Amino acid sequence: MRTRSSKGWGQLPRELARALAGAKLNEYEGKLVWAIVYKTIAFNKLEDKIPQSQLVDLTRIDKRNMNRTVNSLLKKGVIFRRGSIYGVELDFSKWEKSSLEMYKEKVISGEGKVISGDVKKSSLETDSRELSKRTNQDREDFYMKLPRTEIEKLESDQWYQAVMWNYGKFGMEYIEKTMKDYDYNTRMSCWYIYADSGNIRNKEAFFSHLLRNYQEEEKL
Repeated sequence: MRTRSSKGWGQLPRELARALAGAKLNEYEGKLVWAIVYKTIAFNKLEDKIPQSQLVDLTRIDKRNMNRTVNSLLKKGVIFRRGSIYGVELDFSKWEKSSLEMYKEKVISGEGKVISGDVKKSSLETDSRELSKRTNQDREDFYMKLPRTEIEKLESDQWYQAVMWNYGKFGMEYIEKTMKDYDYNTRMSCWYIYADSGNIRNKEAFFSHLLRNYQEEEKL
């Protein structure tokens, strides 16, 4: 029986269906992957901007577990994310690889160019090393108002800096202190919680509280 698009059928690539059938995913990870498939491939899209609130509504996963599930799928290479844009990774050779292997194909240089090479350190260490090489002028130029389209092109620590500065309105000294004290996954998980929290009077104290609590929970 052939399906018809007029009846709301989406076209799921056979290779993706096969890959999902053999993927080692827990219950939450499976729910989230299918939610992303629904929001993207089911509507003939490779990626789409999906607010966290929609993912929570679709999967019934609470916010705290949602952040952990997203991070887990990112580490497994099953999905990709640029800010609030999500998609399922269709290069299946990247699935179930470690973060070290996933970043083997490319390294982002301090000038923003992509160069080939093997990476012997984690992506976070690479980002930190390159960021530390910036001159004072580079630092001042970065902390300027960026359009949304430019922010969505950034990755890892640069994305974190951009959203904290442009959307969160945090000071650059505070942003860089959090980068020094906490790892990327902790900071971004807390950012999404913060972004959904509405108006905060003392935002730095609140964000620091989120960071401490998240870090303590990860140790349990």
